[in-house]
Amino acid sequence: MAGIAPVKLFILTFLFHYAYSLDVAPDSQCSDLCIDKAGPLTNTSDPFASRTFTTDLVCEDSQLNGTEVAAVGRKWQQCVSCEASSDTSSLGINSDNETDVFWFMYNIRYNFVWCVFGYPTNNETTTAASTCGETCNAILDPMTNKLFTESMSNRYEYCTRYDNAFKDHASNCQQCLEKVEGASILANYIKALLIACEQRPEMGKPLDIGFNIFAVSSPMSTTTSATISTPSPTSTTNSDQNKSNSHLSIGVTVGIGVGVGVGGAILLTAVGLFLWRRRQLTRGPNPGGKIECYTLPDECQYKDPKVFESNVFPVELGPGRRHNVPQELEVR
Repeated sequence: MAGIAPVKLFILTFLFHYAYSLDVAPDSQCSDLCIDKAGPLTNTSDPFASRTFTTDLVCEDSQLNGTEVAAVGRKWQQCVSCEASSDTSSLGINSDNETDVFWFMYNIRYNFVWCVFGYPTNNETTTAASTCGETCNAILDPMTNKLFTESMSNRYEYCTRYDNAFKDHASNCQQCLEKVEGASILANYIKALLIACEQRPEMGKPLDIGFNIFAVSSPMSTTTSATISTPSPTSTTNSDQNKSNSHLSIGVTVGIGVGVGVGGAILLTAVGLFLWRRRQLTRGPNPGGKIECYTLPDECQYKDPKVFESNVFPVELGPGRRHNVPQELEVR
C-alpha cells in the first residue's frame, strides 16, 4: 500500500494540474481568462499549467452566445478572443518560445476538427458534420496533421501541407458552414485561420483578424454580400390588413351603390303607383256625361245621368245581397 500512495498522488496532481484551463502561453495577459484556478498547482508561469481538453470544446453557436451560456462557453470565448489579440511571447517547453497567437490557432483548429470531423475521438455527430462533412473533408488532413505536435517553428505549415489543400478548399468549407444553423462560429474559425496564413505574424505580434470571431449571423445573411431584408411579422400583418381593408372598402362601396340604386328604383315606383292611384280615385265624370263604376267592373254599365231618379241606386251582388253606391258618384 505504501507504494500506491505516490501513484495516487501523482494521478491527483496531474488531474488538478490541468483543471479548468485552456492552453495559453506562460505569463500571458490572458491567463486569468484561460485558467480558472490559481495556486501552486496552476502557476501561470509554468508551461504545463494549462491544457485544452475535449470537455472544453464547444460546437454550437448557442453554447457561446445568448443569455444562458454555460461557464465552459463563456471561458472559451473570453480566452480565445484574448489570445488572438495578445502579443505575449515567452519561453515554453524545450526552450521553444510560445505565443498566445500560436495557442489561439491551436485551440480553434482543435475545436474545429473535433466538431466537424470527430477528430480524434468524438463519436457524436453534429449538424455541421452531417451537413458539411463531405465538403470540408478536403481540408481534414492539413487541419489534423501534427495538430498535437505542432511547434512555433512550423505553426503555419497547415496552410501549405498537401499541396495547399487548406488554402485551396477552406473557403468552400466556410461557405457551407455559413448556411448551417448553429455553425457560424465554426465558419469563423476557418476564416480566421485563412487570415493567419496571409498575415503570418512574427513572434510577439498579435493577429489582426478584423472581425468578431464569435459573432453569429443568420444563414440567409451570410450566404451573400448583399443585404437580404425580410419583412417583419408586424409589417406583413399590417400589409395583409391593409389589403383586406382595401378589398372591404371596395365591396362596401359597390354594395352601397347597388343598394341606393335599387332603393331609388323602388321609391320611384312606389311614388308613381301612389300618384296613379290617387288620380284614379279622384277622377270626375267622363266627358259626354258617362260615369265609370269602380266597384264591380263586370256589372257596371255606362248610363245617361238623366235616368237616375234617386241619390242612391242599388247594385246586385248576388242572392240576398245588395250594395249601395256612395252618393259621391251621384250625378246632379
